[in-house]
Parts: sequence; C-alpha cells; structure tokens
Amino acid sequence: EHTMRVGALLTNYETWDYTTRAVKELLRWSEQSLSRIVIIDDASTTHGSIPSHPLIQVYRNPRNLGYAASVNVGIKL
Repeated sequence: EHTMRVGALLTNYETWDYTTRAVKELLRWSEQSLSRIVIIDDASTTHGSIPSHPLIQVYRNPRNLGYAASVNVGIKL
C-alpha cells in the first residue's frame, strides 16, 4: 500500500499563538501523512514555543519580507 505524504508550510509574523495551535493540530490529525512542517517566521520580535518534533523546521527571516516572499522562502527550503 502506498501512502501519500505532504508537507505543510506556515508563515508567522507576531502570531505565535495561532501558529503553535496550527502545528499542534497538524500533528494531532495529520502526523502520519506529513513529510514535514516548515514554519517561516517573518522577523517577529517575539519567539513562540513551537513543540520540538522531528518533522518541524523553523526558519527565521533576517527582516520582514512579507507574506508572498516568506512563502517563496519556505518553498525553496
């Protein structure tokens, strides 16, 4: 049996509470289907408490690039 796996890309700018909830729900409901979760932080001034997990990769932009550019950064990772 072949199981399809997908990646999730989340962008964040000063919304760590929402991002953390989204990650927890992705892991809760979709962990077996995920190949990875990429979080692009767009130079937030605060830091969130993303759970440590082998599927999660967090990248912090050195400056605020905006949504579209952050998505492009995530796609290239």
